[in-house]
Formats: sequence, C-alpha cells, structure tokens
Amino acid sequence: MSQHAQPRRARPGRTNALRWTAVVAVAAAGAVGLSQVPDALAGGDDVAPRCLGPARVMDVAVTPEVRTAVTAFATAVNRADAQAGLCRRTSVTVETSATVATRIRNGGPRPDVWVPDSSLWLSRADTAAARAVGPRPSIAQTPVVFAVRKGVGSGIALRGTGLAGLVAATPGAGVRLGLPQPDRSAVTAGALLDLESAADAGADATSARVALAATLRRSDPALTGDPATLLATVSGSRDPVAVAVTDQAVALHNAAANLDAQVEALRPRAGGFVLDFPVVAMTRQRDVYAAALRLLTGLHSPQGQQLLLDAGLQPPAPAPVVTPSHTVERAVRAYLSITRGARMLAVFDVSGSMGQPVPGAGGATRMDLARRAAAAAMPLLPPDSQVGLWEFATHLRAQSDHRELFPIGPVTVTAAGADRRTALALAVAGLQQIPDGGTGLYDTTLAAVRAVRANWDPDRVNSVVLLTDGRNDDPTGIDLTTLLRRLAAENDPQRPVPVVGLVYGPDADVAALREISGVTGGAAYVARDPRRIGEIMLDAFGRRPCEPSC
Repeated sequence: MSQHAQPRRARPGRTNALRWTAVVAVAAAGAVGLSQVPDALAGGDDVAPRCLGPARVMDVAVTPEVRTAVTAFATAVNRADAQAGLCRRTSVTVETSATVATRIRNGGPRPDVWVPDSSLWLSRADTAAARAVGPRPSIAQTPVVFAVRKGVGSGIALRGTGLAGLVAATPGAGVRLGLPQPDRSAVTAGALLDLESAADAGADATSARVALAATLRRSDPALTGDPATLLATVSGSRDPVAVAVTDQAVALHNAAANLDAQVEALRPRAGGFVLDFPVVAMTRQRDVYAAALRLLTGLHSPQGQQLLLDAGLQPPAPAPVVTPSHTVERAVRAYLSITRGARMLAVFDVSGSMGQPVPGAGGATRMDLARRAAAAAMPLLPPDSQVGLWEFATHLRAQSDHRELFPIGPVTVTAAGADRRTALALAVAGLQQIPDGGTGLYDTTLAAVRAVRANWDPDRVNSVVLLTDGRNDDPTGIDLTTLLRRLAAENDPQRPVPVVGLVYGPDADVAALREISGVTGGAAYVARDPRRIGEIMLDAFGRRPCEPSC
C-alpha cells in the first residue's frame, strides 16, 4: 500500500493543478480526434503505465445524457494517472437514474460517484451517505419540455400559449400526452409540475385543474421508451401527440432529422423544471469525495463545458434551484391516481357543528355545502376507481366513532340494483349531522388508515380522504401525539396510505391535519371560508394542493 501512496504524497499542489488542467484539455481534444493529441497523452502504445500493483477502481455511474463528456474526461484522467504511476482507474458505467436509485434503495451495490439527471434522485435513492459535491454540484442543465411535430402546435392553438393551451386542450382536440413512467422519470415528474403550474396560473385555476385532470387521463401508456424513440413517434405521427422530453433531446433529434421529421418544443412561459445533473459522492470516504470533486472541477472548466455544450446541454445555473422532493412525489402520486385509478376511503365529519348555517350561503349548512361539493367532485373519479364511504362523530357505535356506509369497491359495479357510482352519490346525499355529536377525529383517522392498508392494492393509489370542519374533542380517545406515533410506526413505504385532509371552516384544527397528512405522505387542503369547500374538494380530486391562503 505504501508503494502506491508514495507518488500521491510527493506531488506538489501546483503540479497537480497544472496536470488536471492538461487532462481536461486532453478530454476536449479527444472529442475532436485523438490523433491530434501527442501519443504520450493520448495513450499510445509507447506509453507504459508505471503502477506496480492493483489499481483502486473508482466506479462512476452516469446518466445517458452526459455519457460523452464524462467518458471523455475519465479517459483522459486514466491516461494521466497511468503516466504518473498512480494506482487508480476511473470506470464509467452508463445507467438510467431510476435504475441506479432502485438498486441502491433495494440494498444493491452502489457506485463511488454518481451523476444522475436530477437532484431529485438523491431522496429517491434513500441513502444518507450520499452528498452532492461542492456549492455548485451541477455540471449542466436542460429544461423539460413537451415536444410536438412541427406545425402541430399552431394547428391545435398551442403556439404562444406556453403550456396553458395544452392544459386547456379539449377532448375534441385529440391531444395525446406521452408521460412515460412518472415514478421512474425525473423528466415526467418535472413535466407534471409544469402542467400544474400552468393550470394554477390561469384566471380560473379550479376549472383549469379539472381540465388538466381530463388532459392527463388522455395520456397514452403506449408512449414510452427513450427520448429518441419518443421523438421518432412524435415526428412520424399524423395525430397531435405531445411527449415529455428535454430541450437537449429536441435539439439532438432536429440536428439529425430530415425537415419533414422536425419537432418543436412547448415550454412554460416562465421558469419550468430543469434537469441539473449533480455530481454526487456516494460515500464519506475521502478518496471518493476527491474523485467526485475532480470530476466536477474538470467539467466546470471551459473545456469540460464545451464537451457538455456539444452534447446539447446548457451551462449550470449560478445558484441551484431545488424542488422539494415531497412536491414532486405528490405530483407523481396524483398523476398515477388520475390515470391508474384510485382506491379511496372517503371519511365525512357528521358532528353537530356540520349543521351550522354558513353566512352568505343562502341558508345552507356546512353539511349542505359538503354534500354539494362531493356531488360535483365525484365525476372526476376515473371509471376504474374504488371508493368507500364512512361517517364519523363520537360514539356512533358502541366501540367506535365511525360507521361504514359504503364498503370500498369499484364505482362501476352494480350494487343494490343501481350503478355503484349512483348508489355512492345517494349515500353521500343522505349524510346527516348528529346534533349533539362531537368530533372523534383521531380514533377515526387511525382506523381508516388501517382499513385501507389491510387490503392494499399495488395497482392503485390507496388513500384516505378525510373531510372535517372541526377539531378532535373525544375525551376518551387517543391524543394527537399517540396518533402520530402510531401512524409513523405502522407506515410502510412499500404500502403507503396517505391521508388527504379536506379542512374547512373557522374552527378547523388545520395544524393537526397538516401533521397527520405530513406523517403519512398526504396533503392538507384548507379553506377557512366554508363556502369554498367545493373548491378545495375539486383541488383534491384535481390533485393540486390549496395553499394556506385558500
């Protein structure tokens, strides 16, 4: 070991810096042609490595978008190390980010250094030891866009509208979306966030979210594959098709395609999600971090940036823009719920406070508004959804604060002589507040989560949708601390059951519902004004959380 370490200790700092400047230049020259580089640097046959023992192999996994730049740089690094007699070698493997993240999450082997397409994968890989290198870990960026065949955008009134036209496209327009594997694609996850932002930016955000849900249901599961395959499908289709890809993919496609196979990009009017390609050290070992930093430094240099520019990428942003992972996961879960169907237990508060008249609502009570909102939101459920209905107050039964009115089941199956969706609507319409009933919120929430998890369906988004206007006031039940502890202890990442809280009215315990939804991976939709219960229910079914100001 001392033989191998000695040359490393003997190198002066300035010599090291100059060597790596030269190495980057070699990598840049290699992209043009190695014949232009002297044999001593290009790795000719007359350059013999002087390492006297087995080399320390540094494994680097890279996403396909940056393979050319990273591979060229690693090749130059290996040549320089061989000339210096250093017993180390950089090995580059090209793998999709989802493949690496899944393997790491399942306990499989991990690379020493990882360059995924997005920082989102650091949380998805679920590895505490991983850390992005330096204050600017990104080596490049490329925006997420929707690609359509050239001329199609103007034909369906999308040109000049950003993504708003795509969100509002009517079923008659026949736009098919390609959103491949949203749980395995940062591009698709980013595209979903951009579509939601476009919906929220309009004058009527609620209607836009409903339209967005309809647009997402028209996504085509057959539109999948790598970007080149997707863009070939777009350019060859006579029907209006929009697929989520990157600016880089569009540029590379158009550079190689004939004029009649060109595509154009639909993008947000402002901002939008970008892939940021961070350099990540996957362990805390000093030599691993040093290797990651060396790669980052080289690819930040002018020569390294030219390699990435030649690959169709843009320079990294001066300051990284981090999208919270829980925001992305919620968007993905919402999309899967809309397109794959939901398995949902709807839990309605029927405590006495639900009978209070709502000022400015024409004499309607909170319960009246809740029933109307549910009736309006029900058509948004996909046909293959599974829905059940509970009501809760305090002590509705001898040992329980809740009562099952409708078991979880498909909405299209005939039940009791009627279409099940119709029967469910009738059950909701029949909800009545208990005049003296309290709010057994915590016991009911725990029971609902357990009931949904008991028959968890891997092909659906399993959730509890809980509507309440109050706060827990059951003195004989569990407290909030106990509820949160049990929910956390019983939470199974492989069988998640998020609680979606629909909270309205001036007396609602918003803080408690946010804690409950947070520990289960759900969301809290809040309206202080009971008259806006319809909006928050449409928000929930349209899968976009209301902010606290709602």
